[in-house]
Amino acid sequence: MSQLQLEAEIENLGRISYIDARFDTALQLLRDNSNELITARNLAYARSKEDSRHSLSQYGSYIKEGDVYIPNKTPQILLIRNSPLLQLELAKEAVKAHRSGKEYSIESSLAKEYSGKSSEDQNSEVFPLTNLEAIKTNKFAEDKRALWLFQDQAENYGKFLCDSGIKEMPLWFNHERYINSQKSIYINQLRLRSLGDRSGLLGYGRDLDFSFRVHEVSFIGETSA
Repeated sequence: MSQLQLEAEIENLGRISYIDARFDTALQLLRDNSNELITARNLAYARSKEDSRHSLSQYGSYIKEGDVYIPNKTPQILLIRNSPLLQLELAKEAVKAHRSGKEYSIESSLAKEYSGKSSEDQNSEVFPLTNLEAIKTNKFAEDKRALWLFQDQAENYGKFLCDSGIKEMPLWFNHERYINSQKSIYINQLRLRSLGDRSGLLGYGRDLDFSFRVHEVSFIGETSA
């Protein structure tokens, strides 16, 4: 099995390591080491503490957040603070589904629960993603999507991206026609792409069975804005 590789030690955060592995394999290794998947906020913070040429920025990573797609007359995309796929058994089932070329479906009752918690508040557990336009990096401090994703690091990360020559961060998600072509509600794991991909937020693709980079953090402490 692949092993975790130390990538950086970030002041006021901790030791960040990575593994290139299938998603469920990586999740199992993190669990075995009592570590957890990095959040978008902490990856943004870590990147901004290093040079933009550092491998933290040159490679993308799965993050702790996930997304739910709900087919409907007006389909919904919900971003979930703690992805359901952080549960190892669900991750294994999702990998199995993706290996078969299928989306990973969930019970409608779970989707209903998430919909009931949906709010554009920065601290909400579930965020309704209704705007798929790219986010201007000089607007991170006021864009609700950036604020939910990067929290207290939104403005700082936006400046870091601006200084790296990135004017906007794309959002890559399934669109209405595809969502409504599915017979049931399905979920995926979010991935924050490299700076070469403009730090795009990727929420689609049946590729959890491929080996992509997964980061974890061994906490020293939380940062403050």
